[in-house]
Amino acid sequence: MKGLFIKDLLILKSRKQLYIVVLALAVMYAVMGMHAFAMEFMALLGASSVISTLSYDFMDNGGTFLFALPFTRRQYIAEKYLISYGGGLVGMLLGSLVVLAGIAMGQPIAVDEIFTYIVVGVMITAFMVSFMIPLEIKFGAEQSRTAMFAVMAAVMIAAVIIARILPESVVARVAVYLQSLTDLQMGLGIGLFAVVFTTISVLLSLHFIQKKEF
Repeated sequence: MKGLFIKDLLILKSRKQLYIVVLALAVMYAVMGMHAFAMEFMALLGASSVISTLSYDFMDNGGTFLFALPFTRRQYIAEKYLISYGGGLVGMLLGSLVVLAGIAMGQPIAVDEIFTYIVVGVMITAFMVSFMIPLEIKFGAEQSRTAMFAVMAAVMIAAVIIARILPESVVARVAVYLQSLTDLQMGLGIGLFAVVFTTISVLLSLHFIQKKEF
């Protein structure tokens, strides 16, 4: 599996100019006081950049050669999730440094806000990784984006319908309950969400990759 990590890291290395430009943009956002956007932006870029290596693996029937190498399909899936979350973590760390740079340049921020940004960054990374990897494996690079938008639209429509069906008193109680949660409780809840969501995603990805023919 070490070879898979090296392959993906070399692919990412070829895009270093893009990352420099994006990092400069993130610094600009932080200096302007947009700390949350700067951190989530970097986390999202870190995860999505790694996920995009899937399209390189299957480009021009590359999967036929790739899966002739000495590793299992389970190892391939494990590597993709590990390096994708790793990319999101690196992006979040860089985003934190960017936020610190913004603070040093006169844009103050409360400590509890930084914790909130990290929690939201974890949620965004989990959402991106858990949705995109199985969709890319199942549908390919182009169709997976369409499927992603379709799933997001379906989730939003379902949320609106549920909010309208439920009595206003129930919605209000849920809102009050969420506001009453401490940062630690919110963080643990997001962490549990990420674990459950990722587990379901891994099982789907394993199913799709086992069924895929090269």
